[in-house]
Amino acid sequence: MQGMETLTKKDLIDFVNEKFSDKRDNDPVATFFYCSYGHEAIQQQCILFREPVENK
Repeated sequence: MQGMETLTKKDLIDFVNEKFSDKRDNDPVATFFYCSYGHEAIQQQCILFREPVENK
């Protein structure tokens, strides 16, 4: 299964606050992943959450 969702800055902040409400401010909750081909511009970017989260 694949999907993509567009989030505003506020949407992303609200999402993290809701899904990771049990975490402290300095706890890691996500990793920013990117890949590129050689010295060319970045080709793909995504945010990987450290725990499974349910999509709305």
